[in-house]
Amino acid sequence: MPSRDYFLQNASRPATFLRRVPKGFFSTTSSLEESSLDDDEAPELPLLAESVDEMDPAMVEALMQLRDGGEPPSELAVDAKERGNKLFKRAASTKNRMFYREAAKEYSDGLALCVAARSEADDEEDPQTRLTLHANRAACSLALKNYGECVKDCKAALAIDQNNAKAAYRLARALLGLKKHKQARDAAQWGLASAPDDKALTKTLAEAQRGLA
Repeated sequence: MPSRDYFLQNASRPATFLRRVPKGFFSTTSSLEESSLDDDEAPELPLLAESVDEMDPAMVEALMQLRDGGEPPSELAVDAKERGNKLFKRAASTKNRMFYREAAKEYSDGLALCVAARSEADDEEDPQTRLTLHANRAACSLALKNYGECVKDCKAALAIDQNNAKAAYRLARALLGLKKHKQARDAAQWGLASAPDDKALTKTLAEAQRGLA
């Protein structure tokens, strides 16, 4: 595995930064649920592929129509994030999966509003808000065992901040759920490079390594 220094030297080029990883690990064009990846294959592929916006233009337009008082989309995205956070906490406290779904819907609305902010002349997207929305929606998907969706959001979050240990952890857990132990190991090691004392990542790494034994 390349050194951490090598990773950092290439941090400014996330879309072209290469590393040997199992086929499909960070690809945005293949479905991990449907792929028949061979863990022994390790071609050169982009570590952090460019994220692809999948927001339905009709959804964005509908959300814009609901604006009350002319708030800019970037502010509405923050509001959606905060509503999602409240629902996520409620899901965790009540163990009711319905609230995870509702939280994910709020995060999706927030991401659509981030897209809308780009086209507003007097507004701009906040990358940190977008990062949090992807990472939090990934947490919902992980709780709901929607592993493929979790992987997509984790990759999008890592494309914004490659040192986000939470996104790396959720990515590793989702890959374990998909029985992709080698990719899960790589994701856990990636996260530990930023958070070497993280107990959850350390435990996940050990679990992935046992799956490879």
